[in-house]
Amino acid sequence: MTDRTPCQSLADPDLLFGGALQQRRLRHICVPCSVHIACLTRVLSEGVKAGLWGGMTHSERKSLLRRHPDVTDWHAFLTHNTSVPPERNFARAPHTLHHLPEHRARKSADHL
Repeated sequence: MTDRTPCQSLADPDLLFGGALQQRRLRHICVPCSVHIACLTRVLSEGVKAGLWGGMTHSERKSLLRRHPDVTDWHAFLTHNTSVPPERNFARAPHTLHHLPEHRARKSADHL
């Protein structure tokens, strides 16, 4: 049996390719993922434009690429640079949980 990443376990993986707002609401699934840095490294290196990858939307990745045009080894950059946006984004991710239906349902059940 193979371990699945959080994004592979989503009931509807197409949500990862929704609009930027939908992607920002889902990025919390990348926080505990053991391969989020490798995932982000791959899409930054290959120039993938669509979807949520490694906790970042396309516009966030585009901004990161624009701010660091000389980076050739994204894995080294992401693992050694503590000011990288994914950490900033992950720090904000819990604030987006209230938008998710399962969180709202759980919160409603807590108030019963």
